[in-house]
Amino acid sequence: MKKLNVCQFNTEGYTRTKGEILEKTLTRERVSVVLLQETHLTDETINRLKIPGFTAVSYTGHDKHGIATLVKNELLRNLNTKVVPAEYAIGIKLGEMTLYNVYKPPSQKWPTGILPEANHPAVYAGDFRWGYPRSTAEGTGLSDWADNRDLHLLCDPKDTATFKSKAWGTTSTPDLTFVTRGAKGTPVRAIRRVLEAFPRRQHNPVIVEIGLSIPVIKSPPIPRWNLRKADWNKYRSYVEKTINRIPPKPENYKRFVNLVQKAALNAISRGSRKEYTPCLTKQCETLLEEYEKTGDEETADHLINAMNEERRSRWKEAMENLDFTHSSRKSWCLLRN
Repeated sequence: MKKLNVCQFNTEGYTRTKGEILEKTLTRERVSVVLLQETHLTDETINRLKIPGFTAVSYTGHDKHGIATLVKNELLRNLNTKVVPAEYAIGIKLGEMTLYNVYKPPSQKWPTGILPEANHPAVYAGDFRWGYPRSTAEGTGLSDWADNRDLHLLCDPKDTATFKSKAWGTTSTPDLTFVTRGAKGTPVRAIRRVLEAFPRRQHNPVIVEIGLSIPVIKSPPIPRWNLRKADWNKYRSYVEKTINRIPPKPENYKRFVNLVQKAALNAISRGSRKEYTPCLTKQCETLLEEYEKTGDEETADHLINAMNEERRSRWKEAMENLDFTHSSRKSWCLLRN
């Protein structure tokens, strides 16, 4: 499957106002699947769950708990969707990908086996009621389940906590995301981001980007010299041809500076990019285009390896060019960066 953005969010009771705020988040993050927990909507009130552009493919009604999975209408038209029933979860199959929307009520215990085993690729996301500082039997059982299924937990210790208790003033991360591993032991390609706090809610929405993610850096609109593409022979030729016209006198310093600048303008590319991907060579661009068309995992592996080789090559070049003999300040700045 090609890139798919999923939003998991414990709403602590769905309302029309929350839906309007959530809609803006989904549009900004280009979300295609929404996994909601604690909707507090019963079978009689589930019709209140309306987000423009999305269809609720499955839900479990409850006045204090409740979960619902919504899929973007465009995705429903292009993929075969199948609902996979499970206890404490809603599973949907979108093409080859299986997504489980998980929520365990705090007063209940995990069933035997925790959650059903899904074929690779699959994602388990939701409020697992796990991730608190103290250890519990429920948490131990969940940890064993993940280990036995060889699941990979998407987690970065630097991520913001997904839950902040107003009563106790503590933070924790019960909103988790597990992904399956393939035959080679490689987990589903995905990254997880915790968004900023939702208005008057204790839980933060979480975005899971499934698929190959290439980092894009947004740079300020400041013109820069692209020294990697400089034509130094052309630069040297222009300077040597013109410099004899400038007598070597102090009052001609500005004329010399203008000469250097003009030679640079003629021989060195200059401009600004709103956004760019570091180490994306021509070969990498070709592989990226091929992956976007086919979604082939081997192509993705070749692309990542090629970008890693380019990063490694640039690192070696930077280290070999370190020179403390003339200007140690420049070298120390490079090392800090």
